[in-house]
Amino acid sequence: MGIFNSIVDRFKNAEFSVSGRKKLGTINKEFEKSFGLTLLIYKGNQRADAKLSFADLNKKTSLKVDTSINNSDINLKASMTIDEVERAFLDTYGVKVQIGDKNGNIIGAKHGKATLGEAAREEYKDD
Repeated sequence: MGIFNSIVDRFKNAEFSVSGRKKLGTINKEFEKSFGLTLLIYKGNQRADAKLSFADLNKKTSLKVDTSINNSDINLKASMTIDEVERAFLDTYGVKVQIGDKNGNIIGAKHGKATLGEAAREEYKDD
């Protein structure tokens, strides 16, 4: 099933994108709906309030959160690794994120090479 799942992941959720203008709670809900995983967004080293947008985060963290309109949206696919997704948020918006399982337990620290699809199917637990 590994090869089949890998092929499916390349096409699944290809339309999921993150816009810097969305509220963090909306991004979290859409991410969970698309991938069955949780997206933990931080302001500095603390979890960010879901009511905030990336622009609001800029006012509450010492990190420079890039909310310029020149930023492109992040397009996420199930075939991307957890490390790639976390890096995309950092590179695009200057924001730290972590990927968690459906219960919010952080996956990336030990299993960053797992794809979002594998994480959603909990295949990383076989390591």
